Amino acid sequence: MKKKILLFLSLYSLALFSSHGVAVTITLVPMSQEIRVGSTTSVDLNISDLGDYSAPSLGAFLTEIVFDDVALSFESVTYGDLLGSTEPSLFETDIVTTVTPGSVSLDEFSFLSDYELDSLQPDSFTLASLSFMATSAGTSLLEFGLIDLSDAIGFSILDPTLETASITVTPEHHTVPEPATYILMLSGLVGIMGLKCRRHKGS
Repeated sequence: MKKKILLFLSLYSLALFSSHGVAVTITLVPMSQEIRVGSTTSVDLNISDLGDYSAPSLGAFLTEIVFDDVALSFESVTYGDLLGSTEPSLFETDIVTTVTPGSVSLDEFSFLSDYELDSLQPDSFTLASLSFMATSAGTSLLEFGLIDLSDAIGFSILDPTLETASITVTPEHHTVPEPATYILMLSGLVGIMGLKCRRHKGS
């Protein structure tokens, strides 16, 4: 019995700390690469190059996204459901979001079996969608800090290809009068000056 327990623990440790030769790509995709101060935009965190409804599938991820907190302010995040339902009552995933100045960490672990994850996931999908507000003019890179990925049976996925992005924040929009507006303003000014001249002559 003791030997069986030791064998199980050895296999479990091997699954946790070993790695498959899985080459996946993690990508940040902004909805818009240029926004104005005071507006918001979303950024998708995508994964690709997995099995297409077959192994390898993703079982857990921890991804830190780094940004310029002068130009952007993190607002919220919505996790996808291809690691399992995000409804707390269903206990299919465990999710932790950690926000610090200039970074946000997304941590999701699936309680589904490898067979369930294989049948659930295509070869590419969105892990989460993040919302940012533009706070000051400038350009913010969107880069990765800590990355930790595991496949559906617990093997680490090492050295993923990372594709970063950037968002340019422009000053708030100021309405510039069109030429027709200038003509109306000039006509009004000429009319006022003419009225003053007539009153002056009549006095």
